[in-house]
Amino acid sequence: VAFRTGWDAQAMAVMAYATNYEYASHSQADRGQFNVYAYGRKWAIDSGYGNDAKIANSATPSAAHNLVLIDGKGQGFDRTMRQSGTFAEIEDFAAGDVLGYARINQKKAYDFFARYHYSQIREHNPVHHAKRHLLFVRGEETPPFLLVYDDIRKDDTEHTYTWQLHSDPANQLQLVDGHIQMTP
Repeated sequence: VAFRTGWDAQAMAVMAYATNYEYASHSQADRGQFNVYAYGRKWAIDSGYGNDAKIANSATPSAAHNLVLIDGKGQGFDRTMRQSGTFAEIEDFAAGDVLGYARINQKKAYDFFARYHYSQIREHNPVHHAKRHLLFVRGEETPPFLLVYDDIRKDDTEHTYTWQLHSDPANQLQLVDGHIQMTP
């Protein structure tokens, strides 16, 4: 999914990722990952590329992406091998002159991972539901912005949900009046 305000260096571009796993391709636990670029800067980024889950600080697990962790655990992948994958689908998409919207169903991405051409599907972090909503607004009355809303429920018990945002290391984050402010 991609939304943008234009093609110049100051334009805002938003990209989100959802796909099914294909054994011969790049695969990380990153279904629903989003990136935001605007005003010539990187605001929300993918922390890196690589498929080797066996190495320390790998870019493969959900902890390396702009996703939600449940009790510290993210989407499915196999730490013992270089290639495993999971699934997500774009359930709804609309793009207009002022608004863009996408809904990504991430349930399968949390529920399981697959190995070796789907011959081995293993349960990972089952959830009742996991949907990411992206609303992109680009009107004349306000600067463009992105609203990301995650509707995730693991089960009927209490859990800790950690919403992650990876940004360019050159950006600074500050707590200002109870909210996070990011500045270049």
